Amino acid sequence: MWRWDREDPGVLSASVGGEVERRLERLGLHVRSIQEDGEDQRAWDYTSGEIEQAPPDVDSASKWQNRKIGLTVKDMTYEIRHALSLKDADPGVLVAKVEDGSPMTVARIYPNEIITRLDDQPLGSAKQMRELIAKASKAGRQKVRLTVLRLGKTRFADLAVTEYDPADDEAIDEPE
Repeated sequence: MWRWDREDPGVLSASVGGEVERRLERLGLHVRSIQEDGEDQRAWDYTSGEIEQAPPDVDSASKWQNRKIGLTVKDMTYEIRHALSLKDADPGVLVAKVEDGSPMTVARIYPNEIITRLDDQPLGSAKQMRELIAKASKAGRQKVRLTVLRLGKTRFADLAVTEYDPADDEAIDEPE
């Protein structure tokens, strides 16, 4: 979150009008006319306010990628939940990419599907999925059972994890 509080109002100028002007005023910024280099412009004064970090979107969401098992998954975001009419508490990760010829392809899991559970455990993040697959592989399991949501319908898929190696993990990141 970025906050500012100044006794002397600062002035930011730009060409604004109509809807932009109304939105700035709703944010508590006073919009006024100024003359700059002989041209009429609009400017807004600011003395205090705050700007918050936007929630992660599909481009900035945390993700996990492992090419050996052929997947890239991302955390669910507000826009995905809204588009699919899912609640904030509903589990799942978005399948962002599937490598051709991989165990994910064999399991018939496709991009834009939602994996809601792994071995009947609700998935809350890409990181959790990585940890559960690593645990299953380390225990010597051949497959894990995924619950997959696509177009409002749920199905099961068995994903082979014999090729999983944590050294092949890529793009493990989380928003700050």
